[in-house]
Amino acid sequence: DQVEPSLEDAETALVAMQPGDPELSQDWSETEIKGMWGEVAAMRAMVYGSRGEAQEAIRLCEQALQQLPPGNATVRGIIFMTLGNAHEVAGDLRKASQAHAEAVAICRSTGDIIVALTATSTLARIEGEQGNLHAAAEYFRQGIEIVNEQFTVRGQTFPGARWAYIELAELYREWNELDEAKRLLTIAFEMPRQINMLGGNLGIAYVILASILQAERDSAGALDAIDQARRNMPEMFSARTWVDAVEARLFLIQGNLDGAIQWVENSNLPITTNEFDFLRQPHYVRYPGEYSTLVRVYIAQRRYDEALSLLQLMQQSIESTQRWGRLVEILLLRALALHARGSTDQALTAFTEALRFGERGGYVRLFADEGAPLVALLRLVQA
Repeated sequence: DQVEPSLEDAETALVAMQPGDPELSQDWSETEIKGMWGEVAAMRAMVYGSRGEAQEAIRLCEQALQQLPPGNATVRGIIFMTLGNAHEVAGDLRKASQAHAEAVAICRSTGDIIVALTATSTLARIEGEQGNLHAAAEYFRQGIEIVNEQFTVRGQTFPGARWAYIELAELYREWNELDEAKRLLTIAFEMPRQINMLGGNLGIAYVILASILQAERDSAGALDAIDQARRNMPEMFSARTWVDAVEARLFLIQGNLDGAIQWVENSNLPITTNEFDFLRQPHYVRYPGEYSTLVRVYIAQRRYDEALSLLQLMQQSIESTQRWGRLVEILLLRALALHARGSTDQALTAFTEALRFGERGGYVRLFADEGAPLVALLRLVQA
């Protein structure tokens, strides 16, 4: 909100400016003035993008790219990153990937590490959203490589690379390579902490650590890590509610159904049976884990029809946003709900699909963390 008045002041000044104006301290050319109009459009695009207004952000990015001179590589890189984020919110992951790849190419050549690293991490996340976990890992490694080749100060690691290490650790956790996951998290924890406010990434690192500790059957350590996650998550960061959902998931694994039910009662998750409303719910797009945890609580409470109805909405959202990687978990949960309800044949169909999709990305913990009900399904498939 505080950006807009400054942009309006800039526009007022630009309207009054004429090339070669003798009253200006600098003789601005028509190209330079047009470029400043492009920067205004770029800044406004970033504002709309931050608010989740994807279509307006896309329009302004395209306008900015037309106005900016080709030599303004720094701003063009930022615009392509903003454009990629907007296309992702709009559900077009192909265009999002293209825009982020353009941002990486521009900013890697100019040495703009922050944008190159951010865009590379986003490319990795998009691959992960589509279930391509190994491709995602390669992008995160590329981001670390960008830092290593362009930033060396007395042997220190650039703290902006923390996010790549954290996300790479999450992939190794999913592959059940827990020692490597912890090694990567250790690197992230040891980096200077001055830029943690850029996204609460230390908080997310502790969430991943909690899941690793639970996989190692250290339940108390897992819950302590969740407390650390809350302490390292900025108040403004919307993922704080997701941390609560992860804790509820730990409660379920540990057999504390009452604790998980308490989370449901306090979460105020936006739930609607209106398909149109749900598919456009940005909170679900950003933090699907809250809804998958809710499904697990429903199954634990034997509210199978409610679980299956919510899963149907989640699957429709995936189909509209191309996030096929999330289909593995939805199919798995559908199988668990159907099997618990006694619909064995339907459960086996869904579970076989989950295994086929999951094999491509090498998913392990997603299945293993379900415990005994998952073992029962595996035995049925094996038979």
